[in-house]
Amino acid sequence: MKILSVITATYNSCQTLQRLIDSMRKSKQQNIEWIVIDGNSTDGTLDILRTADDVIDTTISEDDNGIYDAWNKGLDLCSGEYICFIGSDDYISEDYFDIALSAIDGIHNVIGLKVQLFDNDGPKQLLHEVDWKKPWNYPIDCGFHHQGTLYHNNLFKFNKFNSEYKILGDAEFNIRIADQLIPKIIISEKPALYFFMEGVSSSKKNILNIYDEKLRIMNSSRYKYLEAYIEIFILVTKKNIRIKMLNSQKLFKKAKSIIFGRCL
Repeated sequence: MKILSVITATYNSCQTLQRLIDSMRKSKQQNIEWIVIDGNSTDGTLDILRTADDVIDTTISEDDNGIYDAWNKGLDLCSGEYICFIGSDDYISEDYFDIALSAIDGIHNVIGLKVQLFDNDGPKQLLHEVDWKKPWNYPIDCGFHHQGTLYHNNLFKFNKFNSEYKILGDAEFNIRIADQLIPKIIISEKPALYFFMEGVSSSKKNILNIYDEKLRIMNSSRYKYLEAYIEIFILVTKKNIRIKMLNSQKLFKKAKSIIFGRCL
């Protein structure tokens, strides 16, 4: 049995995947396994995966129902006591596994590591910079982010990700099993993982879909208390503001095209 299993979902990831593979080569250890679940990529991703069998232990490529369906397939294959999920457009530091393995204490079943957010313009926000503290609106906010976080495999024995969610299946999972979570955060000197912000869960293009999934999670959650209803009100308000902004932008672009079209 391995100490840690890493699961990565890929689909047409050839632009970023090599960066993750290179970082895994610098950090991966014998007691770590890496499982890659591909969704039948057509852009050269499979060719890249074939060159990485020195660090990838298991690869499957077949049609799936999105990221969380792929993660569930990975869960069926992994043997690690702890499990983490790393995106195909992210990468890890050379110290990632040293930090992760040294943090395992037999008490905490969720272990968050320091994460550096970045996009095409460079570094952005840092996550997990302070010790874990239960938020006032727990479990709507669990006080940690899923990126690079270690989960004990016991948490997946009777629960898996709901693949009907395409963006926030990890958040829905955390809320659903919140009463089982014993989290902690390891504050390292440097980031352990680098999370690319142009992915599905953080892209501004998906903002309305993100709001819709958040509302769906809140409305279906068994945690029906004041904080949940406050969150629903905030989300509905944000969504309506965003819709008005998008409609205004569309009207502006249409007016601009008409005006400049007539001038030409």
